[in-house]
Amino acid sequence: MTGHILDYLEQNGAAAQSRSQQEQLEAGIRLFLLENGIGEEERRPYFFRYVDRCLREIRRADLRAYFCLYPVISRVHQIAIEFRADGGIPDDQKKELYRCMEALFSGGLGGRYVPAVEVQEILGPWA
Repeated sequence: MTGHILDYLEQNGAAAQSRSQQEQLEAGIRLFLLENGIGEEERRPYFFRYVDRCLREIRRADLRAYFCLYPVISRVHQIAIEFRADGGIPDDQKKELYRCMEALFSGGLGGRYVPAVEVQEILGPWA
């Protein structure tokens, strides 16, 4: 499945531009697949359709950044889950969330692909 996503990125002009970026993409793809319960070697048609549906939800211009920054996106989601469950988060997690959002904004993704309501509740408006 990793190869399928990498092929999709290449077909959409979002292939890695360096070896380190390739490694970032692959790490992000592995985490994306893991969090969606899909094995890297999965070959069943259902999972291809599922991944294709997910890929279509990502702006074409964001594809490379999305997977390079997927570990950051994932962390923001985790902090939001903890915030919803506990009704708050410690200051060190707020600082971490702020750094995550800085990385997403500097990476060109802004507040897309993360739970904006929770992030704004925790940090206040960023836009």
